[in-house]
Amino acid sequence: MGLLAKHNPQTEAKVYTWLCIGIVYSLVYWTLLNSILCLALSAYWLFFSRKSFNISTIRSRMVVLFSLLYIVSGIGMLYTSNIEEGWFRMQQRIPLLLFPIVLGTSSALNDTAIKKICYHFVAATSIACLASFVYKLFEYLHTGNPTMITGHDLIIFPDLYPYILGLFCNLCIIIILQALPECSPGRTKWLLALIVFLSLFILLLSTRTIIACWMIVILFFVFRYLTVPLHRVLVGLTMIFILVTSGAAIPSLGKQWKELINFSNAHSIQLDKDASLNQSWGGKAIRVAIWNCSMDVVREHWLTGVGTGDIQDSLQTAYENRKFFFASRYNRYNTHDQYLQILVGHGIGGLAVFLLCLIVPVFYLKGSPFRNTYLLFLLLFAIGGVTEVMLDVNKGIVWYSFFNSIFVFRKPD
Repeated sequence: MGLLAKHNPQTEAKVYTWLCIGIVYSLVYWTLLNSILCLALSAYWLFFSRKSFNISTIRSRMVVLFSLLYIVSGIGMLYTSNIEEGWFRMQQRIPLLLFPIVLGTSSALNDTAIKKICYHFVAATSIACLASFVYKLFEYLHTGNPTMITGHDLIIFPDLYPYILGLFCNLCIIIILQALPECSPGRTKWLLALIVFLSLFILLLSTRTIIACWMIVILFFVFRYLTVPLHRVLVGLTMIFILVTSGAAIPSLGKQWKELINFSNAHSIQLDKDASLNQSWGGKAIRVAIWNCSMDVVREHWLTGVGTGDIQDSLQTAYENRKFFFASRYNRYNTHDQYLQILVGHGIGGLAVFLLCLIVPVFYLKGSPFRNTYLLFLLLFAIGGVTEVMLDVNKGIVWYSFFNSIFVFRKPD
């Protein structure tokens, strides 16, 4: 009673806002600090926040829906064999439960606070990209090796993957473009320059799915802001020119484009024969082979999945059975598809929950100033999930669950 008596809404709002700002900075730079700040937010919510939960309200039902994504993993522990792996995944995915409950049962973040948090995320990501680019540019000038400024080699901060940082950059571009109408002409020029830099960085990361997301984001705002058809056509032609030029100028990206349109058997991994070793395979060939092996597991366990801790073990067995020795004996590939990963682990029920988490919120944010930002955020996550398993990576889990929650559980000004 004493804690509740001392409750101050203004203080609570400030604490939530600054803890969330700390979370977005540490998400980019320091995983351990990010975990500490997530726990600090939970502790503050537990001991000092006023909480509200009423299952008859849409807000509370959304809390339940998003929490089900974590509960599915808990149910998968009931029939898993690899308990140690299962508990690791349960611990790793705690943010999927934490953020919906904390931000969904409190009303500390209003629209102004959310904008502030988003702008700090843009700052954190942009500084990380600029630092990486400058550092690697000096290495390139010293060594003459162009790979220094492309792909994974471009990233200097730990626990970041090209597709994760690429998603961060895309979300930053969305936030900036959404805010442009409210900015002064002078500030607009700087923000447009930042968009150009982040776009360049996305191209240098050389991840096809992320570049596809970038194209969708840019085209969305082109059709929103440019009403003259000729202007739209010119922007479209400019984007095509940029893609063609970048494919020629960035060797790793050019190689990926060529592989994408090459469907010959020589560039495909033939399963059920010992033919995957002693060759250099591209990402498309590896993913197609992985998806075929993953479907073998799905066909056998389509209803309930193999359990939270047995996903990787089941995949390794499937790779070995199909004589995909490059994967079974020398690598430990996940499904490289978020939808397949959930289907393998938790069956058709788990996949249904995941899809509901992507679809239901679309109808929830009518009238919200963040509606377009949130819809594009969901689209980024949905497209990224086609080729990567983001909910098995700490930064991917926190990025999705945090921004998903702050956009949905907003408190209007």
